[in-house]
Amino acid sequence: MAKYRNAAELLPPRLLTAVQHYAAGLQLYVPRPVGRLGWGERSGTREALARRNETIRELHRQGTSVDELMGQFHLGYDSIRKIVAGGQAVHRDTATDQSPCGGGADSGKNASTRTLA
Repeated sequence: MAKYRNAAELLPPRLLTAVQHYAAGLQLYVPRPVGRLGWGERSGTREALARRNETIRELHRQGTSVDELMGQFHLGYDSIRKIVAGGQAVHRDTATDQSPCGGGADSGKNASTRTLA
């Protein structure tokens, strides 16, 4: 929340008089003139994650395994899978993954041993 400021200390006298005419004694919220920033835009997090994700995609194209990417970037199998897919829908192999919860023939295996389609 922004810090409270006294309008008499901030606004020019003519503008203060006009505001007092319409809203004397009220607390007003004055929105910023620009639209609201999206998540991570102010801090740079959005851009940093985009760079990280592109690095992951490039390393995968060069042959780095999903297990290696998981370890290097401290992400889970599903996160790496989504990043490598580049936001496109990823379909599991129905021969090894038949249940909606990810069970199926490979349900006893460690998730990191699965391969990307």
